[in-house]
Amino acid sequence: MRKPNIIPLTEVRPVDKIWFTRKDAAAYLGVSRDFVKALCLSGRLTSYKVCATNGKSAKDGVSFIKKSDLDSFIGRSEHRVSVHGVP
Repeated sequence: MRKPNIIPLTEVRPVDKIWFTRKDAAAYLGVSRDFVKALCLSGRLTSYKVCATNGKSAKDGVSFIKKSDLDSFIGRSEHRVSVHGVP
């Protein structure tokens, strides 16, 4: 009987996170959840809402933000000049 190919734990690599909740996105950007929500509502940051199909309304869904969108936002924000900390 052939032994299964077992990978030692030292070889397991962490997977980069692709989707962020608003809370995670806020921590990643170093801002508040309310600020992330405002960015999404204004269209400056794209969010994707996932809703259950059990008859609940869309407002009961959870919003997610792609890490690549957060990185793009950071890149766009680096080019702005702020006055007294306000972009």
